[in-house]
Amino acid sequence: MLAAKAPAGAASDLINVAFRTEPARIWMDQNQAFALHDGNIDKFLARIDLGALTGGATQTFQQRPGYYERIYEDATTPVNTETMDGSYFQGAWQHYGMYLPVGWSPRAVFPATFWMHYRGGHANDAAAWEPGILRQFGDEAGAIVFTPSARGTSSWYTGRGMVDFQDVWRDARAHYSVDPNRIDLAGHSMGGWASYLLGLLFPDRWAASNPEDGLLVPGLWTGFSAPSDPQDGADIDAEFLAPLIGNARNLPYAILHGTVDELVPVGSAIKSGLMFQQAGFRYRLYLFHTYEHYSAPIWDDWRDIVRYMRSFTLNPDPAHVTYTISPALDHAVSTVSVPKGVDLGYVFNRAYWASGLQTRAPGMAPSNLGTIDAVTYGRGVQDLLAIPEAGALAQPEVYTMTGQRWLPLSFEQAANKFTASLTNLSAATLDLGRMGLATASRLTGVVTTDGPTHLLLTGHWASAPAVTLAGAGSGSSFSFGPSGLTLNLIPAGKPITISIG
Repeated sequence: MLAAKAPAGAASDLINVAFRTEPARIWMDQNQAFALHDGNIDKFLARIDLGALTGGATQTFQQRPGYYERIYEDATTPVNTETMDGSYFQGAWQHYGMYLPVGWSPRAVFPATFWMHYRGGHANDAAAWEPGILRQFGDEAGAIVFTPSARGTSSWYTGRGMVDFQDVWRDARAHYSVDPNRIDLAGHSMGGWASYLLGLLFPDRWAASNPEDGLLVPGLWTGFSAPSDPQDGADIDAEFLAPLIGNARNLPYAILHGTVDELVPVGSAIKSGLMFQQAGFRYRLYLFHTYEHYSAPIWDDWRDIVRYMRSFTLNPDPAHVTYTISPALDHAVSTVSVPKGVDLGYVFNRAYWASGLQTRAPGMAPSNLGTIDAVTYGRGVQDLLAIPEAGALAQPEVYTMTGQRWLPLSFEQAANKFTASLTNLSAATLDLGRMGLATASRLTGVVTTDGPTHLLLTGHWASAPAVTLAGAGSGSSFSFGPSGLTLNLIPAGKPITISIG
């Protein structure tokens, strides 16, 4: 900062009162706060070589293992208001916490965890109040830990909170060498909701997800009743994530919940685990029998969950993909926790090798969902059996764990074919290259759809391929262009067999 008047005896009016060796606190400003309170900032003064300064001298900062607050700029988003909101300045300059683990080097690639704070929290909460997160998710797992701010204490990671997450994701991935297939997601309370929301919207970004005392809606839900009591302007009908559980087919969940939680009913966690179990997915439900809502961050012990999550690696191109879209949820994420009149226009319609999903039915009704369930045989398909697992006392606190894992059985060898079931989808795109399918030889697909659908297959054909659509209804057609092969499919009461090449 520039002083309005040079201090007595100072050679310059340039004064630097930035923090030095601060402890990890919420704002890391303790030393300068006390100095300002005492009315004397002399201890922050330093001699400045004006010749070196005007000559452009610089010194390269070398990061080392430890905790940092990183600043990024987003000057274009419409959520910027240049005002204080919930103790956060809602301007272009934003921040997030970052912990580089013991042994970190800029020349090596590291796994990572994104840990999302609770309602009332801040980006630096993990460092200030829950060092076990940095120690266990970070040092002991050999991973970088990123802790976004969500642009406030109660954005619920929608609107400006989603803007912040996307900004932090891009900034972190651009500046740090992170293994894209070993990034975990975790968070407590409101951050637990984020672990569901961001996991189910972006299942192809995460190796595993860990909701801690969170739930599938930003409101009250017992697990066995309709959601109620929306929090901070939430649209709980649109934001109820239970219909999107299928999106976690390839994303294991580690659910942590206290059985005496006074804010988030334990029944919601039990019901969530039951939905994963019935879907045949991998999950663990950790019930801590003496925990209330804030016990988990107070005990600050995540060891068994970290071990479980670190056992998984993301497959960016799995054989089986299920993804459900919800225009109502897109609209809520775009319009809740934003300045009046702002619509961010988010559309979440892609995962893995499926993209461009559009519902056939119009409107924003929460019941207007569209789903693709598709399998590629391009690299072979592993037959999996979902079997139960259970355990307890892998760390000192009293808890029980129940869950489900996959047991590999037979393996179907690779073939140049795929299947797809489309429900209430007017459009979908499949990336044949990512599916491991070849366009140079005959390709077969079996598609089931409940109405007219435009299916775009992207690939590299040297010329327009021959196509037959067996079992398709009258009016079905195909066309070939620079973007790929478009199949205009009209059902006739049975699956449509597509032969290409």
